[in-house]
Amino acid sequence: MKFDLWDVQTNQYLGSYEDEAEALVLVRTLVSNFGAAYADDLELGGTMDDGDAFASRSGAALISRADEVLSGRQTDPGVIGSKVRRRGIRGEKSMVAAAASNGRRLDEARNRERQKP
Repeated sequence: MKFDLWDVQTNQYLGSYEDEAEALVLVRTLVSNFGAAYADDLELGGTMDDGDAFASRSGAALISRADEVLSGRQTDPGVIGSKVRRRGIRGEKSMVAAAASNGRRLDEARNRERQKP
């Protein structure tokens, strides 16, 4: 299976994982840093080994899945420091830098929305 994590608010690809738990570690880290509402902007989907897509998760369902899969596990910070290849962009960028960039963009977008009359 292949799991893909996206920030749908910024349309940024956060990574591809063969292990769902690795993707969920990043979800848990993002939510712990930016709050539960950030999960509404995340989407974890992917494909099964036969190529069929499976239903994606977002928001509360994604947090619930992370809690279910990662219960009793200690989050390994080394996973967060690993590198991600992003579609359409050459080179690599750490997940932490990508997450920080997404958080800033999300904050900026929310601030713009609040300032609208």
